[in-house]
Amino acid sequence: MDDTLRFADLVLDENALHTPTGAMPLSEITRAEFAREVVSDGPGPGTQKTSPSAVVGGAVVGGVLLGGAGAVAGGLLGSTVKQDVPGTPKWRTQSVKIIFETNDLVFSMDIQRDQETEANHFVQAVRKAVKQHRQ
Repeated sequence: MDDTLRFADLVLDENALHTPTGAMPLSEITRAEFAREVVSDGPGPGTQKTSPSAVVGGAVVGGVLLGGAGAVAGGLLGSTVKQDVPGTPKWRTQSVKIIFETNDLVFSMDIQRDQETEANHFVQAVRKAVKQHRQ
């Protein structure tokens, strides 16, 4: 039975992770990581909301100047004063890498978007193999 797992140029067997730059014995792997770099694309679309103080202020001023009708008109005019409320930040993935390290060797590989799930599963398999090998 073949107990190897492959992803791109990487091969995981029962003793080591084989990379293009060399073999990493499972007992020596100190890092197995699926790393996603996420950056902000700035704020998303914001909204505007009516300023409550502008409505009240407009009603008070209108009421003082023109009585009850002025208060209504001033409140309506004040409701046109808007405050900008920024949207929540939009985030996007800038890059995805898988990284494996021993004390003597570091291997890192950029991952294409359509390979992210498979790459993440491979990293999880390496972590599991390292844990089992140390028991």
